[in-house]
Amino acid sequence: MGNRSLARRHGTESFDPIRWKTANKVERGRMVADLMRGRRFIGSKNKSVIDLLGPGDCYLGYEDEPCYGVEFEGRYFQLGFGVNHSDRPGEVVHVSLTSW
Repeated sequence: MGNRSLARRHGTESFDPIRWKTANKVERGRMVADLMRGRRFIGSKNKSVIDLLGPGDCYLGYEDEPCYGVEFEGRYFQLGFGVNHSDRPGEVVHVSLTSW
């Protein structure tokens, strides 16, 4: 995916959950590659994502889907965690990095 390679190119900093929670979109952009490389989110609960990253600051489609704005090269992206809404409510089923 092009957006993931963009994140890898700009991922110059290690992920720090404390810094993430207060970071702006550019600072988060520098950490997102390490965040995605070092953790497995698929199959976890949306609550565990929110516990790690704090409350989201954007909207995917449902209020229970964590979403975080990041920025690379002056372009905005959403780091989104899609969740199951049927047989396993709240379970993360995909993670996406999409243009905003």
